[in-house]
Amino acid sequence: MYSENNKKQINHWYDVTELIRNSKEENENVKYDKEEKSDKRKDCGELSAEGEELTSRRRRCRGIKGEMGATGATGATGATGATGRKGERGKAAKIKVGKVNTVSSEDKADVINVGTENEAILDFYIPRGKAGKNAERPTLLVTSNEEEQTSSDKCGLIFGCNDLVTDSGIYHNEYSSDIVINEEGIYKIAFHGEALANKERTLPENVTVGIMLNEAPVKSGAMCHRFNCCDENAAFVLDTIIKADRGDIIRIEVSNEGYKFKNVGLTVLKLG
Repeated sequence: MYSENNKKQINHWYDVTELIRNSKEENENVKYDKEEKSDKRKDCGELSAEGEELTSRRRRCRGIKGEMGATGATGATGATGATGRKGERGKAAKIKVGKVNTVSSEDKADVINVGTENEAILDFYIPRGKAGKNAERPTLLVTSNEEEQTSSDKCGLIFGCNDLVTDSGIYHNEYSSDIVINEEGIYKIAFHGEALANKERTLPENVTVGIMLNEAPVKSGAMCHRFNCCDENAAFVLDTIIKADRGDIIRIEVSNEGYKFKNVGLTVLKLG
């Protein structure tokens, strides 16, 4: 039989042995955990010294890429930005007209700046008008007389050559005073001439030149001039519109005889 003292020693020995065994097991477990963690870090490339191996191992540790999520809602409009600074004052522009060109009626009108932005020179290109179709020729008479002639009482001034006659609607026998209307209508009458005072008459004196229609004066077709001296010249100009019937006669008469006229001209145009 063991003594009481031996029993205590044996129990103490068992306690120490159990403590050592437990300590070894704990150390083994800690070592295993460290090795396992180290292996995991190595598999993920965390302990790799080279960048390519580290990247490759990290990629192998990632999961499968998920599907793209839905687009998010549009955000609210941001606040208005600050007003920019005022720009510099521009140069004053100058514009001049360059050439005006007539182009074909098939071309389009155009304006081209051959100058600069601040000193523009504009060339214009204007299409020629197209020829009219079935245009009616106007009824027109133009007659004149450059030779000097003396006015006579109740006699019209003489017109020589017919410078222009378009048709038979107006008739004038050259070197006569009468203009014959062959078509009823509205006519424009225009006269011009130069007059020299009559030295044999007592001056001052008023002289009237007027348009006569069938021996009757046309009220809107007369002009009066007062001659004050014998060497005085005067220009007479008449322009009026009348209504004339077929067979009417137009004449230019002078109220006083003995006055010298030259460079006279008469135009008769049918308006409608």
